[in-house]
Amino acid sequence: MKKFTYLFIILVINLNFTQLSAQTIAYANIDFIIQNSEIGKKIIIYYKKKNDDLIKLIKNEEKEIRQKENELYAQKNILEANEFSKRLDSIKNKVNEFNKVNQEKIKNLNTKKDKTFNSLIIEIKKILNTFAQEKKIDMILSSKQIIIGKSNFDVTEDILKIVNEKVKKFDIEK
Repeated sequence: MKKFTYLFIILVINLNFTQLSAQTIAYANIDFIIQNSEIGKKIIIYYKKKNDDLIKLIKNEEKEIRQKENELYAQKNILEANEFSKRLDSIKNKVNEFNKVNQEKIKNLNTKKDKTFNSLIIEIKKILNTFAQEKKIDMILSSKQIIIGKSNFDVTEDILKIVNEKVKKFDIEK
């Protein structure tokens, strides 16, 4: 009876290994595809410009507030203590409001950027799914999960070409 049990276990393990070895596995670098695809580059450039414009606007506003603060400190000896204190409190309130508004602007920009990239990733996943079906690939892994793999299992370049061909127009969150 023990021999039969051992034989059965060996047979089951052997069948599982046979099935695993018959699977086709590939890997792709999604970050590389996003950063090097035509649409990915457009999205990156768009949000970099938006971020730079926002930073420029914030620095200009900050400069104006600092200028008002410096003017107030220049008048410190001329103004009465309570008038100086009122104006200083007013400037502090402007700074607090300035910080709150700008944090919200940055948060909104980052949220829009994340939504746009997530939408692009969904499109890339659809392409990966179609690619896997056409090439009869059972599993496509992220290259981040691979420590060592043969380069012939890397389908990143193939996917990049397909993304450049199929994803021409893309809605960017504005």
